[in-house]
Amino acid sequence: MAKRDKRINNLLEPKKSIASNIVPDDSYRTKNVIFDFSSKTSFCSISHSGFNNYLKNADDYVEQFRTLMKNVSLLSEYTLSTLINGRGYDHCHKIEGDKDKLARSVIRKLFSNDRVYEQEIDAEDLFQLGFQDSIRIVGTIKGNIFRVYFIDYFHDLYPDNRYNSRNERNYKFCPIRGVLPSEKS
Repeated sequence: MAKRDKRINNLLEPKKSIASNIVPDDSYRTKNVIFDFSSKTSFCSISHSGFNNYLKNADDYVEQFRTLMKNVSLLSEYTLSTLINGRGYDHCHKIEGDKDKLARSVIRKLFSNDRVYEQEIDAEDLFQLGFQDSIRIVGTIKGNIFRVYFIDYFHDLYPDNRYNSRNERNYKFCPIRGVLPSEKS
């Protein structure tokens, strides 16, 4: 007895089509920016390759922190697309070229060459956000989240004589670590 072909032709159409639940993230253009300071490096100070964001003392930190929060509040009223691509926001842009290399070097040093650096930002674009004063925030963008990796209190990444006239040798305060060990009495 010969075997019969057991193929069955399906003549019915499915009642429901399967829709993808993957939706492109449009929040960069549609939602206001949210600042994420959760990185262990966000408020750390460092002196590295000509960049220095150490502060004078705790009082200086309080003043800088107030200014930073004022800026964060003002910048939070906009979408990242407006800040990065909009006119009138000259201090909000992608970091490129030598400045990108310096910023990555600073972050790598802040992470103490930890593998977390490579996992978190090695392939990401870096951006700088700032308002009218000297403080700039450096980080990455995912959707409408701006993840902060360090704060440039004195405009050292893009030097400007108006903001770079301090005596850096007297600036040894880190808000996370306190005064540098070699400077403690």
